[in-house]
Amino acid sequence: MVQHISLEQFKKLNEHLVQIEPLYEKFCKKYSFHIIDTGRYPRKRIQTKKELFIFFDIAMETNEQGDDFTEFYPEIPYSITTGAQIIINGYRYYKLNMYLRQIPFNILANNLYSCFEKEYQILKDWTIDILTQDNLGFKCGEYPQIGKNTTNFIELLGKPHDIEYIFNIFCKNHDFILIFHKKPEYNIKLLHYSNKNIVFCFKLKKDIKGEDSILDSFIPEDSYSLIGKAWIEENKIRYTKTIPVFKNWPLLAIKKDLYNEIYIKYDRMSKWTYDFIKSTGVATEIK
Repeated sequence: MVQHISLEQFKKLNEHLVQIEPLYEKFCKKYSFHIIDTGRYPRKRIQTKKELFIFFDIAMETNEQGDDFTEFYPEIPYSITTGAQIIINGYRYYKLNMYLRQIPFNILANNLYSCFEKEYQILKDWTIDILTQDNLGFKCGEYPQIGKNTTNFIELLGKPHDIEYIFNIFCKNHDFILIFHKKPEYNIKLLHYSNKNIVFCFKLKKDIKGEDSILDSFIPEDSYSLIGKAWIEENKIRYTKTIPVFKNWPLLAIKKDLYNEIYIKYDRMSKWTYDFIKSTGVATEIK
């Protein structure tokens, strides 16, 4: 949520980015990247000048209430996104290679150039086939772009069919099954049955704040929890492994991150093996 602060305050909030300008100039000159205008709130995006372009995007995050920061401090949290994108017949195809959040700026600044170098060596070999294979394109202008700070996405999440649409996209891309519930609690489940007898599950659940909570309405103060689990079943015992989740996630803070958070979590969880889940998961009897 954009705060009502003056142009001078925005300029002051961006002053810390001066310290990373030299490394951006060096990197852009070396690999023919150019800088993209991203507005007043602190953010830097660079990308190549090709039809299939590589992009690197860092952005100051919001506070726990989902509001923009108004003053800088060295440990202020940033996100970093890297990937590639192409537009084909009016549809945007993209693929992320890195998406990290809550990185203190002082740590990010000290490691940014080496990170860009490593990421570029991976992304420079990506092809159209890599971006379009098993990847549903989004019609230009109808879906928030990765890294774009858009308040429209807040409104999008206030409509059940739009939330279902976002999860449907993920299901199509990653072979999940969508289970959509509105009552008695507002939540969405995604299930994936792997060929390794592992079940992967994500659930976005509206937090209940008391008996008077209105489950079928949407207000800015609403909060959600995102839960990621994987389980196996053996001899009437279920072994469940849970990935770290977001709790009390304000609706305003969700913004553009919902799809990406599930994408990143599943990328990590998909590497879990049957034996790993059995040895580290919580065992419960199946009744």
